[in-house]
Amino acid sequence: MAIARTSRRHILALVGPVASAGLQLLLSILLLHIMDARDFGRLSFLLVLTQLSWGVWSALFCAPLSSLFKQGSLETRRLAQQRLFSANLIGAATATIVFVILALALGFAMLTAVLFAGYAAVALLRWYGRAQAYVEGRQLAVTRSDIGYALIVLLSPIAVRLYPQQPMLMVSATLLAAVLFAMAALSPRSLILQMRGFSLCAARGYGSIWHSHGQWALLGVVSTEATANAHAYLITLLRGPTAFAPIAASMILIRPLTIGTNALSEFERPRLAGIIADQDIGRTQRSVLFFRLLLGAVWLGTLLLAAAVMLLKPRLLFPAHYALEELALAGALWMIVGVARMVRTPDSILLQAAGSFRPLAMASVTSAVVSLISVSLLIVMAGPLWSILGIVAGEAVFAGMTWIQGRRWLHGWSRTVPLPSEREVAA
Repeated sequence: MAIARTSRRHILALVGPVASAGLQLLLSILLLHIMDARDFGRLSFLLVLTQLSWGVWSALFCAPLSSLFKQGSLETRRLAQQRLFSANLIGAATATIVFVILALALGFAMLTAVLFAGYAAVALLRWYGRAQAYVEGRQLAVTRSDIGYALIVLLSPIAVRLYPQQPMLMVSATLLAAVLFAMAALSPRSLILQMRGFSLCAARGYGSIWHSHGQWALLGVVSTEATANAHAYLITLLRGPTAFAPIAASMILIRPLTIGTNALSEFERPRLAGIIADQDIGRTQRSVLFFRLLLGAVWLGTLLLAAAVMLLKPRLLFPAHYALEELALAGALWMIVGVARMVRTPDSILLQAAGSFRPLAMASVTSAVVSLISVSLLIVMAGPLWSILGIVAGEAVFAGMTWIQGRRWLHGWSRTVPLPSEREVAA
């Protein structure tokens, strides 16, 4: 019965992100057919940077929130929340400027750059709002927000079809409208509450959170990004956005795995933090195992879907100027990457939920070095396509080290947690 309830919660956690990301996938496919390789490569690179910003926010604000919300007195938690609120708003304002500069550097017009930067900044505020809703147990609010976002994104293909001469402008405007609507769906007063919680004094107090949680979590995210997307940055830097376009196109084949992994991770992190706070070792171990099995099912489903598309209707996804042989090979390499991510994600989320960011950061730094060196060599010696093998190497190292750190943390924790009978006596 408990397993059935847990399964329903995980399925519910997938509904919203799958709907919104699925429609964004539809948009990517449409743009793949409308845009030339250079424009699609530029847009894809900008979206990679957007995904990176979400990871940074998870490290700076969402992961510490999951851990701090379960610790200390009510007043301590309230103060930590105000510090996170305030630093989050300052960070979002800074991100707006950064994304305007990035979009202009990639060659997009000023209006498009401003609209996309607005989308990126509000999306960061919503990302924090989602984490807040999860730790408060408002899972339905998150699902409602994600579905609302998806419904507006559904208009993007229509807008692009009506105005194909300015696809990026239409995409940016629609994404901004979608994320504003989703923010309201999360809670009509979500943005107002975040702004009311703002205080420069509280923002300065974020420094204590940074030293105890944020710095190691951020190091982990940046190095994890280098492990996972070294090819995106190096290919674009060394060969240009046109060379990156086929690699970006091939990543569509594993998008369902990425969507499922991200959605389940955001749900599982605060849930595991609560179980750890209850000092329930057996339930913690079962949750990690169940999470791993779920990711295995998502990986298998992604493999079957990708194989079906490439065997039956490959041109449904990819226009004629992309070579199917290269896309199929790249897709196979991405599925190998997916195996490594499937192995390391549960242990990574376990360590984040426990607030054990430093060993996780050390593992990701090591894997980042492996990825960067391997990808650089492969781009020069074998070409952009084979650079994915460098990602495989980095992810494999990351998976192995994270698994070891996860086992080590569980073993050390089990020696400090009292037995159930002892907890009852203490109570």
